[in-house]
Amino acid sequence: MGLVDMWGFEWGDDNEDAALDEGIIVLEGTPVWENSNLPPGGSSQFCIRNVHGGRARCLLPLQGSSLSGTRFWLHFNWYLSSNNTTNANQYVSWNQAGVEIGRVSLVSNTNEVRVFINGVATADSVWPLGIARWHRIHVFVDLQAGATGIIRVFTDGNLAVPLVEITATSTNPLVATLDGLGFGLSQSSRYLDDLILMDPDDGVGVTDPEEIAWITIPPKQPISDGNYTAWTAAGSPGGASDYEYIDESPPVDTDYIRATAASQASTFGFDASTSTRVLGAKWKGRFLRGDATAGVNMNIRQRDVSATTDYDTPDIPVPGDGYIYRTFAEKPGGGLWTAADFDDTEFGVVSKT
Repeated sequence: MGLVDMWGFEWGDDNEDAALDEGIIVLEGTPVWENSNLPPGGSSQFCIRNVHGGRARCLLPLQGSSLSGTRFWLHFNWYLSSNNTTNANQYVSWNQAGVEIGRVSLVSNTNEVRVFINGVATADSVWPLGIARWHRIHVFVDLQAGATGIIRVFTDGNLAVPLVEITATSTNPLVATLDGLGFGLSQSSRYLDDLILMDPDDGVGVTDPEEIAWITIPPKQPISDGNYTAWTAAGSPGGASDYEYIDESPPVDTDYIRATAASQASTFGFDASTSTRVLGAKWKGRFLRGDATAGVNMNIRQRDVSATTDYDTPDIPVPGDGYIYRTFAEKPGGGLWTAADFDDTEFGVVSKT
């Protein structure tokens, strides 16, 4: 799906526990949102770090999509505050069934970039990354069991000259796909932001890596009620309009909208795009379900306002207490997003049996 998934780490408050954001599974440490040191340019309002000295280790399962083939691109922003023996705990990995296939990390005491394949250190960069600055990292991987696999790591938007290159090798002898990513944060003063997984081969949405040479993931909150308003606003503090019951970031369980029967829909207008180019959109929602009165499934609805046309996802099981996320690689109805398309789209929910 072009942009298979993306994580902006934006759904929070400064120094608040980030474990509830975008399906993060915390294996070690306490990741928190941070707003005092952000990547230059763009519209990020938060990044993620570990709350204190020591490391954090986390998994990011994919929801709804996977790769069409064996190849993928990663993009992420790293801030490196120091150079010491904890460098190796700073990493981004790709995984299958919770098992790490490969990773990009740093080398202790040098800040060179190191590539691991199935847990084995395979290659290091010929020069280090600088400290006390953000670095934009891109990784290209072709997962192959035979000696035809490739891993290339690029930095700061230069996608022509790799910082590290591995070719003609087995990049994964077990499986040729992935179902999630992982990351590590080695210290409280090292940060991660704008993590993106792109499929260059499925022909859906953005598939050219040059399109993600410079990219950021800003947050967008609901700011108006849309065409559909069937879900009932409830709780406190709330407001005069339905959207004011769901605009907290992170979500608040005492302030919500509720479906009381199947086939009810509510949609909302969101903050306008802050960029002239939109590559994708990700919808995030928190759910509490106590019974089957309104069904046990839901659709995420995109409404093309100008065309007065609705586009619903397939049915998604609603957790009793949990989160649903979906990345939309194309605009409603298909085709590449534009800023005007995003501004002309309402997002919402439909209760289903």
